[in-house]
Amino acid sequence: MRKAEVQTTQKRGAADEAGPRSGGVDPPVPPKRPNTTQSAPQPRQPSPTPPAFLRKMRNAAVGTGCDIRLKVSVGGDPQPSLYWYHNDDLLNMDNQEYGGLWIRDCKPSDAGLYTCIASNHLGDARSSAVLAVLDLGEGSRYGVKGTGSRMAYRMASLGMLGDRTWNQSHRVSANAGPRTKATE
Repeated sequence: MRKAEVQTTQKRGAADEAGPRSGGVDPPVPPKRPNTTQSAPQPRQPSPTPPAFLRKMRNAAVGTGCDIRLKVSVGGDPQPSLYWYHNDDLLNMDNQEYGGLWIRDCKPSDAGLYTCIASNHLGDARSSAVLAVLDLGEGSRYGVKGTGSRMAYRMASLGMLGDRTWNQSHRVSANAGPRTKATE
């Protein structure tokens, strides 16, 4: 017997033993539950939210003739529309996928400030980044001249290294102190 049946039997047995002398009456037995499946809980409808950048654009540098993709990730309900600008000029977004802007065969004229504006009926959000297009010249070990220190120097001169500095030994350094014999 199952545990529930044992308990019920014991209770009934105790009432039967009490019998009519003690006024024992069998309690009513509840009906069985119907064999129906419960419907799944209805999914909550997400509440509308204004656009917000989950991943913002980052400053970048690329050599002439190279391709680069500027990426963002945006949340919001309804899904925000994305508008891309280069130096305040609206870009044609034909043949582009949502959340990314491909710039193919970069030229010096592609350098500048890129801005993505996410918009829905609840508001707008924006993310901007600077793209530097560097003319690295012909030939090098990797087919691009100026990789490494030359590119880092150009990035530093454009202010693209953030809190890192360019020191006299032509290495990118996270410390801003002057170069001394002890630090060489």
